[in-house]
Amino acid sequence: MIRTQVNIQGAVQGVGFRPFVYRLAHQHRLTGWIVNSPSGVEIEVQGQSEAVSSFVELLPQKIPPLALIKQFNHKPVPLLSGESGFQIRPSKHSGPISAVVLPDIATCSECLQDVFDPDNRRYLYPFTNCTNCGPRYSIIEKLPYDRPYTAMKHFPMCEKCLEEYNNPLNRRFHAQPNACPVCGPQIALIDRNENTLAVKRQAVELCVQQLKAGHVVALKGIGGFQILVDATNERAVRNLRKRKNRQSKPFAMMASSMSHIEDLIPLQSIEKKWLLSPQAPIVLVEKCGTSLSGIAKAVSGDTPTLGLMLPYSPLHHILMRIFDGLVVATSGNLSEEPICIENRECLEKLKEICDFFLIHDRPIVRPVDDSVMRIVQGREMLVRRARGFAPFPIETRLVEPNGLAMGAHLKSTVALSVDGLSFISQHIGDLASYSTRKCYDKTIKDLSSMYQFEPQRTVCDLHPDYHSSTVCRDKPNRLCVQHHYAHILSCMAENQLEGEVTGIAWDGTGLGTDGSVWGGEFFRCNRTSWRRIASLLPFSLPGGDQAVQEPRRTALSLIAKTYGNVFLTENTQNQRQAEFKSMGFSHEELSMLSSMIQTGFQTPKTTSAGRLFDGVASILDLCHINGHEGQAPQAMELAARLAKNTVSFDLPVLATENFHFLDWRPMIRKMFDQVHGSGSASIDSLAAGFHNALADGMVKIARLSDRKEVCLSGGCFQNRLLSELAIQKLEADGFKVYWHRVIPPNDGGISTGQLYCISPIPDSKSSY
Repeated sequence: MIRTQVNIQGAVQGVGFRPFVYRLAHQHRLTGWIVNSPSGVEIEVQGQSEAVSSFVELLPQKIPPLALIKQFNHKPVPLLSGESGFQIRPSKHSGPISAVVLPDIATCSECLQDVFDPDNRRYLYPFTNCTNCGPRYSIIEKLPYDRPYTAMKHFPMCEKCLEEYNNPLNRRFHAQPNACPVCGPQIALIDRNENTLAVKRQAVELCVQQLKAGHVVALKGIGGFQILVDATNERAVRNLRKRKNRQSKPFAMMASSMSHIEDLIPLQSIEKKWLLSPQAPIVLVEKCGTSLSGIAKAVSGDTPTLGLMLPYSPLHHILMRIFDGLVVATSGNLSEEPICIENRECLEKLKEICDFFLIHDRPIVRPVDDSVMRIVQGREMLVRRARGFAPFPIETRLVEPNGLAMGAHLKSTVALSVDGLSFISQHIGDLASYSTRKCYDKTIKDLSSMYQFEPQRTVCDLHPDYHSSTVCRDKPNRLCVQHHYAHILSCMAENQLEGEVTGIAWDGTGLGTDGSVWGGEFFRCNRTSWRRIASLLPFSLPGGDQAVQEPRRTALSLIAKTYGNVFLTENTQNQRQAEFKSMGFSHEELSMLSSMIQTGFQTPKTTSAGRLFDGVASILDLCHINGHEGQAPQAMELAARLAKNTVSFDLPVLATENFHFLDWRPMIRKMFDQVHGSGSASIDSLAAGFHNALADGMVKIARLSDRKEVCLSGGCFQNRLLSELAIQKLEADGFKVYWHRVIPPNDGGISTGQLYCISPIPDSKSSY
């Protein structure tokens, strides 16, 4: 006889781990116990030596599908006499907290069978779940993961649910959100005047009728409200755009089934895999000239991708099975604000947008938006990390524990390190609005409270005026990390790189150490230091932020830099009225902008690749004014993907002392002459040539470094075509290329990079 103690850390709470261990112990005829603790689970087993050894060997091999073990330790302990059976003990509530909180998980196949079985007591019940699926992060209030510490504490289990909960052979054994129509949450459909129109099953049926009639419905999902409308109804979708003040930003769609999606657009096998996965993200699928027959044009407009997802909660499944088609499913929020999570909040904020509200009485503890994914080079790449993924940690080789990373200003997330794990928050959003800043502050308190966390070091962006920087000014051991260095560090962290790499960080904006706006950067760096070795040739942004909204302003700047300021004289303007008219400039606007470019008044310098995309999109007459963030680059990618051939451009490298520039001027000259001169090249082929030239330019600069490891990061690498061209060309030239998968390449990954930095101060040896 021997007795062994086992301590396990990782995703072992809320995944059916205790029932699994209980059954495994019984199979081996062992006595003992298992208990949830703030750090994971603790186990003691006693029995014959062979049986205990087999138990310890099989335990990590046979874990439930949603479980993940980060640490597994076991040791012999003294025998206990008089012990009978194996018990699941009440959870321990003291001790250091490091247990992994599981993300919200899509409904499993077994629960779906229950939901659509007329003889099952959970028939059409929209809150059906088990240990393999259902809400987790959106309902937990604190660790350990027990029902009294979740939003389900308001719903005492009925006798039948309690029987399931206590039965080790039932898959709802210790399923904390367990509920049924008798004891669990309920739904209701109300109108904007708060009149209850229907409850329970009838509420869903009436909701579908209203959607079919072209009305806009707010649905309370797992992590917040969504706004739904019939995706085939052009008038209804345009009405939603008008009400939501969303000019052109594409909407995502939810389909009733995979067959509905495959009838609409071709899918790669990996896209199918992720659509059907327990994480169930929105997947951005390439249009590639697909007609999208039957879908309202206003759903996605002229973008290269279509955002698609499948139902991921029982409520979605029930509603979509009745609807039998596709609906727009977009975040239930006002522009630039977090998604609504409370019934009262939703009614007050969305009553001018939505006609009806499908609500329920289970509280949502924190907002968790839908995750968004794109496939790049045959692998997944998250562009928004939220439901299904957050706050699941990534393993990093952190030197210092208890670090708090504040993230950036756009696509904000925060991150903290606990016991060598990086816990990254869900997507919070842009910190321009008061409500989003309030949500940001609450998220920091929320994660800190959950893990009883006190930061020993705080890391923020170099920009002093970001909210994420100002709120930590008084924090101890505060470290400011340059934005683009943090991008490269996030890629290094995800890929667990510690040595020196060549980093390519391309995005829209980030404050450089010289006070200018960076965004087309090449670094040689590791975790402790960095050196900027090259960038795109700088250009100006007439009006600063206004140029971000109006790519035509950047186009004018690029043309002036290429041809010289003589291009901006009154005489030249008169000679080239047609070119300027196509950009939509009035004579007065043109004169004002010409003066700004020549004098530098309110015209900051930048090296931003994102802004270069903007300017070229305007030169090619694809987008002169952005209706939403990223519209111009999206138009460029779509045009390039439709190209039947490619125009060749060259970006020569200009060398100065210890620094290099990629010179885009020859490309702009050739491009402008093709568009407005006697050239015969199509716009699509010019856009394709632009992408090719940028990827070739990356190879040229990478060759100047003696490092063979190259990291790609920054929002520009959300562009699948640019990413794949860069990866393919770099690999063909002998480089080992690393890019993102589970950490977004955009500013949503900045907090991860900040957390990975172990430099005492940012390196000041920037060469420009």
